[in-house]
Amino acid sequence: MKKIICATRGSKLALAQFELVKNELEAQSEFELAVEPLIIKTYGDKHLGASLQEIGGQGVFVKDVQTAVIEGRADFALHSAKDCPVLLPVETTIVAILGRAFVNDVVLGKKLVNEDLVVGTSSQRREVQLKKMFPKITIKNIRGNIESRISKLKMNGTEEGFDSIVLAKAGLIRLGLENKISHELSAKEFVPQVGQGALIVESRKDSTNLDILKTINDPQVSQCVLEEREFLRTLGEGCTSPCGCFISQNEDKIEAIALYENIVKTFVFDSVDGAGRKIAEAVVSEYKKNVL
Repeated sequence: MKKIICATRGSKLALAQFELVKNELEAQSEFELAVEPLIIKTYGDKHLGASLQEIGGQGVFVKDVQTAVIEGRADFALHSAKDCPVLLPVETTIVAILGRAFVNDVVLGKKLVNEDLVVGTSSQRREVQLKKMFPKITIKNIRGNIESRISKLKMNGTEEGFDSIVLAKAGLIRLGLENKISHELSAKEFVPQVGQGALIVESRKDSTNLDILKTINDPQVSQCVLEEREFLRTLGEGCTSPCGCFISQNEDKIEAIALYENIVKTFVFDSVDGAGRKIAEAVVSEYKKNVL
C-alpha cells in the first residue's frame, strides 16, 4: 500500500476537508493508498485575533502549508480555494480542484433586515455588499474559527456580541452546523469570494504522485475556479479593493457575477475560456466611469 502525506491546517474545518479528500483518493480503485495528514499551524492560525490586512492578507493561512510540500515533508497541500493566493511558489502547481457543492454566504443569528443590527464579518467584500443592501446595520470586525465566531452571537448569551454573523455555507455544511443557518444569501445576488466552496490540491511540479492526485479533479469546477483566479490575477496580486467573482456552467452557457469596489455586474459567455480576464476588465472599466 502506498502512503501519501497531505499538509493541512489543524482546524476542525481543515480536518473535515482533509477527510473528504482522503476518502476521494482512497476510493480510487486503480491505487491502493493510505492518505495521512501532516498538521501545520500557520502564521494566520497563530494570529486569529487580528484582521487579515494586519497580518499579511490572503496567503497567511497557506504559505506554511506550501512550505511543507516544497521541503518534501508532505506530498501535497490541501487548501480552501478562497484562501489560496493566485501566485503560487515556482516549485508547485494546482493538480486538482473539487468539492464545490455550496458557493454562497449565509447568515447566522438574527435574519438581516434594514434596522440597527450589529453584524460581524472580517471581509471587505461582504461589508460593501451588506451595507448596500441594509444601510442601517453596523458592521464590526470578527475573527477566529467558525466555532468561536458562532459563540460571539448575542443569542448565545454574549451581551456585547453580534446580532448576526455572515459565513460561507460550505464550511458550515462540512462541520455539520447547517442547523445554525438563519437564512441564505444567493450567490446570484451576493457575490462570493473567488473560489468559495472549492478545495485546491497543490503539489510539487516534479512529484511522482501527480497522476494519482489528478484523479480527483472535477473538470467543470476546475475550469470555473481557475477563471475566477484569473479575474483576481488581472486585478493584481496586491489588490486590496473589495472584490469577488463566481462563474458557473449552466447547460450550454457560462454565467458569472462579479464585484469590484461598489460595482456588481453579471455576465453570460458562450465559453469559459478567458472569462476571468474579460470580467475583471469590464468591472474595472465600469468603476472608472463611475468615479470620473
